[in-house]
Amino acid sequence: MNKFWNLTMAGIGMLGLAGCGSGPERFDPRDNPARLRAMGALAAADYQEAAAVAINALMGSPVFNRYLQEYQADHGGRKPLMMLSTVRNSTDNEHIDTRFMTERISEDLLNGDKVRLTSAFAGSGQDVDDANIMIRQQDVNEYADKKTTIGRDSLEVPLLGLSGNIITQTDQVGRDRNYSIFFVLTMTDYRTGEVVWKHTQELGRRDTQSWFGF
Repeated sequence: MNKFWNLTMAGIGMLGLAGCGSGPERFDPRDNPARLRAMGALAAADYQEAAAVAINALMGSPVFNRYLQEYQADHGGRKPLMMLSTVRNSTDNEHIDTRFMTERISEDLLNGDKVRLTSAFAGSGQDVDDANIMIRQQDVNEYADKKTTIGRDSLEVPLLGLSGNIITQTDQVGRDRNYSIFFVLTMTDYRTGEVVWKHTQELGRRDTQSWFGF
């Protein structure tokens, strides 16, 4: 009886230890283990990888660099003003946030001295700083120093925009399944509608489903 009781308590103890979790801890998003990358999901490392590849392709693009040279030659060396336009999520995963990628790309473009970046205009899903408009409305504020107010016709309109699309494709043969995520990015000159850079990158997932379909 005692032996049975001891074995039972030992089993309960092992189950308790197995069920214990761990508290929150810091981690490097660039070192995300494969087990955390679900088939239909994107991890932080995926966005970082896609942004890094895209910015390297953009910085080294002869077509885009030639466009920048011609633009600056026509505008006294001034760089084009760029806005973050809409990046559509054409997947069935509503939790994908395209800003993870576009913010990193625009940051590198700005800090790399390639373009000027506006916070006054943006496409759907991107961030806009409403203070750009609010500040220009202070000319009618009786408490505002009129020497410091900004004219309402002073907001520069961007002529360059970064847009894109995220698309998925699933292929399955038997229990083997491939899941591809395509990041499609486009840089457009709004004066003419001309595409001055385009980039497509594929990230892949592969797994083998169990005999039970899970």
